[in-house]
Amino acid sequence: MTSSAIKIIPVKQLALSPLNVRKTEAGAAADAELKASIKADGGIKQNLLVYPKGKNKFLVHGGGRRLKQLQALIEEGALPADTAVPCKVETEEQAIISSTTENVVRANMHPADQYEAFAAMIEKGFKTTEVANQFGVTENLVHRRSHARDYRSSRRGRSSAHADRSRRHPGE
Repeated sequence: MTSSAIKIIPVKQLALSPLNVRKTEAGAAADAELKASIKADGGIKQNLLVYPKGKNKFLVHGGGRRLKQLQALIEEGALPADTAVPCKVETEEQAIISSTTENVVRANMHPADQYEAFAAMIEKGFKTTEVANQFGVTENLVHRRSHARDYRSSRRGRSSAHADRSRRHPGE
């Protein structure tokens, strides 16, 4: 596979590629979270994967969900009509491999890591509402996740203390 360049491309020049291997929708809740994140950031943080198709047109084979949410935010007026995004330009031949790789070789964030991240943001002074809006989740979820770390830490401490007592007083 050859190296590809990153190019800033207007969203209006992008369309979903038939070579994008993700055909099943992620679901309304997942799409709402992604849309909220893009809106809060004023764009995307991770580039799209595209290949050229005609003059000033590119087809997206990696990042189709991000493209759909960008288009929706532009249509709603939440992002400017001339919004441009970073795209890794590949060849059409690379598209099927890249699309498959992006969708198969990945892992969702573990809830334990999520609550560590939320708690760290809250410790840095972010409000629960700000964290929830950033990621398109409920304030209740942020509260539960950020406080789960405190519970986990207290349980760890209790388990260690209990283990120490057990070692000192076998048979109790």
